[in-house]
Amino acid sequence: MSDSPPRLSLFPAVLMLLSLTAAVERSSAQELSQIVPSDAYSYMHVLPDPSMDFVHQANMGVWKAIQDASLHESVLTLLRANDVPDEDLAQVEGLISLCSKLLGDVEWSQFVENEMVYAEFPVVPYPGIQGGVSSVLMACRPQRELVPGLERSMIDLMQGVAGITPELSLSSSETSAVPPTRVHSLLIGKKYPILQLGVRDDIMLAGFGATVFGRALDQLEGRSDDALVDTPRFLNAVGELPAHSNQFVYFDIKGLIDYLFEQIGPQLQRHSDNDWLVRQGLDDLHGLLSFLDTSVTAVHAEDRLLVSECWTRFDPIAARSDNPLFESFCKPANVTALVDYIPADATSFCVDGGADLRPLYRWVRGRVPAYVPESADGLLALEGIQALVDISIEDDLLSWIGSESVTISMPSKRPTAVGGEEQIMIVRLRDPSGAKKVLARIDAVYSAIVPQLLERLQAELGGQAVLPEIELRDAGGSFPQFKRLTLRFSIPQVPIPIPPIDVVIGVLGKQLVITSSEEALLRVMDVAAGEIDGIWDHPAMAGGRLPEGDITGLRFVPVGKQLTELTQGIAMGGGMAQMLLSQAGRGDPEVERMAMFVGDVLPRINGILASLNFLEDEVGYSETRDKGMTRYSRTTTRYRDN
Repeated sequence: MSDSPPRLSLFPAVLMLLSLTAAVERSSAQELSQIVPSDAYSYMHVLPDPSMDFVHQANMGVWKAIQDASLHESVLTLLRANDVPDEDLAQVEGLISLCSKLLGDVEWSQFVENEMVYAEFPVVPYPGIQGGVSSVLMACRPQRELVPGLERSMIDLMQGVAGITPELSLSSSETSAVPPTRVHSLLIGKKYPILQLGVRDDIMLAGFGATVFGRALDQLEGRSDDALVDTPRFLNAVGELPAHSNQFVYFDIKGLIDYLFEQIGPQLQRHSDNDWLVRQGLDDLHGLLSFLDTSVTAVHAEDRLLVSECWTRFDPIAARSDNPLFESFCKPANVTALVDYIPADATSFCVDGGADLRPLYRWVRGRVPAYVPESADGLLALEGIQALVDISIEDDLLSWIGSESVTISMPSKRPTAVGGEEQIMIVRLRDPSGAKKVLARIDAVYSAIVPQLLERLQAELGGQAVLPEIELRDAGGSFPQFKRLTLRFSIPQVPIPIPPIDVVIGVLGKQLVITSSEEALLRVMDVAAGEIDGIWDHPAMAGGRLPEGDITGLRFVPVGKQLTELTQGIAMGGGMAQMLLSQAGRGDPEVERMAMFVGDVLPRINGILASLNFLEDEVGYSETRDKGMTRYSRTTTRYRDN
């Protein structure tokens, strides 16, 4: 029910006359959030937000492109060409027809244009269905005049589904509440509902699963008061949501994990010769994950920016120092200083506080063999490889690799640069001397592994494959202490030459550098020295998209540019694949049909991708709060102007 207090009228007689319609008014004013039962582990609430209209319009364009693509026509053409039996083809055509009806005949956007809640619940046992059914609930409040038409569309759809098999049937009834709720149920075995639709005044309620619809109906009609949004756990999780959060998602991570382990444990123990060992192993794994608590994500718009904010909370009791998973992945370092390496014309970048894998590696080595004896052989083989190359994963790798890193792509002046760009990755080191010792042995590691590996691959592939040429040598130039790894590829069937891939590796000060060229390294060093423009002059960072405080992560993704490159790649690769298939399949009808399918379906996919051309770029950053017990992240996606 609404939180607002009832208004008292000065005219009792008028109040008495209006009492006949009071029930209808209360139903109309009822909060949809109060319908969702308290055991939901995932919950989404969407309210009308005029500032998000540009997002809605863009999504409708994508939806139209998906419909216009008619991907099913390519599938049917391929099936008919492959002489699929008429009976099987008829089943596929019937399924496609049903999907077309589902996607085309129902105006789904009208369900959610006013208000909508969506929730998911744990799997529950269900007659005749192994493993049970995952329960889903959706409630919406369309425009009142649209409700009858939407109800009719859903009934027609459910009747269409019921016509697939005699095991399914549709029944309709009406509750005795005031006002009543019209209930339409899709039944299996004429007894067990798998999909139910309820319509009460201007509220439409749909439930998939065994009991969730009935419990939500009790909430709707006032017979129960067990709403998720009233629980202390939910209220605590959403406490930091901004006032303008008209769209948000709540996820009870701990609740779902606890439920899964309750269900998985007994099943595994029943099929194990050592149920105590299974139980102990599951308890250990459950303990590893127990620090994950809740996650809340809110979405709003600022001009042409779609803003998504996420708060992930950790349980301070479970997030103790002896939890290797928390220690490894949930203590990211401050990476603010690494931002200074990013040039103003960077095409993409990612700065990450990273992970310290040492605690988790020790846990895996110490615990996994006891619970999974079969893993002993794999770990023994790993020890053998470490002995062969004289490098210990824990002592020679994990001990000196830091968690902070920055990866940057930038324009290149080299004509042979892959994609016309340079890439560089810089990783902070705990122990630069340890890194130098390992890199000094890289020649020996290369000689011990690479030739034998290539020889074995060639033998297993029967000498038919053309494997890449791999060369390792001193880098020379401005960084003679670095190593250069070059990979050269050649494909006889492809007449276009493939540029070689160069990787330059070395230690510079307290940092490990992996780059496509020394020019890229010299450039980021100039940025860090302040000699050329850096990230603060990057065009995508305007408008407050880059925070000024300490951060544990930052990324920039040129979504529009990547989509353009993807569509171009599909067009080029699809044409080449069709050509190669046609050449290889001359006289082979099956290969020729596949070539025709590739030539038909890829342009349809490209048409869908092209409808995403409203996306410009994405900037995201993260930080830790509440003494490390909350991970906050903010992502802004820029939409192009029409």
